[in-house]
Amino acid sequence: MREFQGKKNTRRRLYSRPVLLILVLFLAVLLHGVWGAYQKMEFAKKKADEATRDLQSLQARAGVLSAQVTRDNTPQGKEEELREKFMVGEPGEGVIFLVDPREATSTDDATKKKSLWTRFLELF
Repeated sequence: MREFQGKKNTRRRLYSRPVLLILVLFLAVLLHGVWGAYQKMEFAKKKADEATRDLQSLQARAGVLSAQVTRDNTPQGKEEELREKFMVGEPGEGVIFLVDPREATSTDDATKKKSLWTRFLELF
């Protein structure tokens, strides 16, 4: 009979409010740690995805640059770069500048600005 009473006392102590409060606090501390680890994992995933995108863009850029370097190593590529960057040409070559006719008329309109008095008189 005393065995049953001993078990009953042990159960009563285990289910007492202070013990349950301690267990709840322990659970809260564990959940806080798990939540922090989850947030760190999500942050690491985002950074890994960002690093992967950066790597892909850099690899694409490296491909473009290597193609440009191989083109620039040819005599034609060197000549094109010189002409483009320094606006040079061979002796005897000339330069032609083409002007868009719409741009010429827009500058003419800008020079023909009418005064406020002239615009007012045109209303009548």
